[in-house]
Amino acid sequence: MTKEQELKIQLLKDFTKMDFSNPMGWTGYYDTELKELSEAVETVLSMIKEKDRQIDLMAEEINETNRGYKDYCKFKIICDRNCKSCIKQYFERESKI
Repeated sequence: MTKEQELKIQLLKDFTKMDFSNPMGWTGYYDTELKELSEAVETVLSMIKEKDRQIDLMAEEINETNRGYKDYCKFKIICDRNCKSCIKQYFERESKI
C-alpha cells in the first residue's frame, strides 16, 4: 500500500469519527474538505477494485492449475463446472470462519 493510500484511508477513518452534531466538527472549509473526502473515497474504491481483480486472477490460476485432474474441482461449492466461482466462494466462506 502506498503512503498516499494510507493517508486516504486514515482520512476516511477520521471522517467516520467526526461529530456532525457539533458545528465545530468541520473547519469551515467545506469545499476543500469535501474535495479531500471525495478523493479519499475514489482512492479506496480503486483499491477495492484492484483487490477484486487480484482475487479473480488468483481464482483463474487455481482453476487452470486444477484442470486435468480426475477430481476436477476440489472446492465443490456449486456444481455448474464454473470452478472460478467455486474457488471464490470457498475462500469467502473460509475467511468468515
